[in-house]
Amino acid sequence: MMLRHFFRKAKGNFTLFNSTGIFNEKNVRAGAKRVFEVISQHACKDNMKELVTNKVCGEDLIRRFEAASCNMSERQRALLNLTEQDIYAIAPGVLGPFQLIRPVLRNKQPFISYSLLCCAFYKKQMLFDAVRDLPLLESGDKIEYIPIPTDYGYAAPRLIFAFITFGNQILSKGEVNQDVHLLDFQYLVI
Repeated sequence: MMLRHFFRKAKGNFTLFNSTGIFNEKNVRAGAKRVFEVISQHACKDNMKELVTNKVCGEDLIRRFEAASCNMSERQRALLNLTEQDIYAIAPGVLGPFQLIRPVLRNKQPFISYSLLCCAFYKKQMLFDAVRDLPLLESGDKIEYIPIPTDYGYAAPRLIFAFITFGNQILSKGEVNQDVHLLDFQYLVI
């Protein structure tokens, strides 16, 4: 019963989201990839305050990220040296690429927020190049071992997930501001 209510509510939020006419799924995906790269590069260089200076996001986001990442070693921080090309997928959600679509209040202002989950490989191209020339396997065949490139730096491929939440301010009933705000981001490295 609760799950059905959740999907009905999500569908209602998606209807509001779509009815504005300003959300193009292709543009949202491209924008999420670009934001992923910008945040990753600043996090790698430990220069997150520049994002506030450039009005990419608010200080509260940076404070939370810095509190969570303050004990990262240089080697761990280097895993965030990612670009758009390292993304191999934007995980599908219940409603296309969107994981959550819901109204939220930020500084007493209503927003329609939507989240995307970007999935990336650390040094994806290096990993892809390592297996590019391997022969295709017949159905049912197994390969015992594929070596990781010697200059990769890790014994296994490293996956990085970024959960990025954007929002557009709701102006009035059915009207949404076209300016996109970065409301939240979180990283998970496996």
